Amino acid sequence: MTQEFLDYITREQTLTLWTYPRTGRHCLIEEKHGDGKQLICFQTMDSRPFNYYIRVDSSLNLDHEDHEVLNSRDTDEFGCFSEMIMRMIEEEHDNIDRYQEQEDGLYTNDQDRDEGHPPFKYKWPMFSLGAGYSYGVVDVEAGIRAMIRNTPVPNKE
Repeated sequence: MTQEFLDYITREQTLTLWTYPRTGRHCLIEEKHGDGKQLICFQTMDSRPFNYYIRVDSSLNLDHEDHEVLNSRDTDEFGCFSEMIMRMIEEEHDNIDRYQEQEDGLYTNDQDRDEGHPPFKYKWPMFSLGAGYSYGVVDVEAGIRAMIRNTPVPNKE
């Protein structure tokens, strides 16, 4: 997995969900778990059509049930794989569930109000679990082939 590939999957693009185009970027989580040689795609119902990409240890076998993926040390800390992933995202991008939505559609919480922070509008990639999530291993080799196919060949002038 190269930096060029990570840049490619997180480039700005327009994707369609339910016939509505949305322009944005997938989000690469900077923190790595373990050796970071396995790439996971994590998507919440609220983040669609965009995804979070997380680099996790290559020893993790995602063919197991969610609660069986992690080693005992990580299980003691996080409980299960999905909790670890969600915590990694929240640590970088906060979690909208910590806030209350006001009538005007802006978000705030008691601590922010007490500290004089103004309400804000939700913006991707702030974590929002919504109605659920899904995740899976990214086939990096297939992704690199797609990147090569979609990269324009420079003119030889």
